[in-house]
Amino acid sequence: MFFKALLLSFAIESGFVSGGLFNYSARNVEWQDIGALYASLDATASLGAAYIGGEMISYFTPRSLIDYSPFQMTFIARAGFNFGNIKR
Repeated sequence: MFFKALLLSFAIESGFVSGGLFNYSARNVEWQDIGALYASLDATASLGAAYIGGEMISYFTPRSLIDYSPFQMTFIARAGFNFGNIKR
């Protein structure tokens, strides 16, 4: 008999995005040529080869040290099977 377990994984990431990819200059003109900040939350649950997961990414600019203005939220959902080098 094989041992089966539900595996949960979670990741938090934050950082800085530089460049003109996002339209954030209307929110805070002081950050117009600098970039934007982001935070990402990722979670996955797997049982054997099957997995299901998702990710939320929020982009924002600071108005002050404790006040931030978000301007985009991205949601990603994933589900499938993982057989080593092959994901379906």
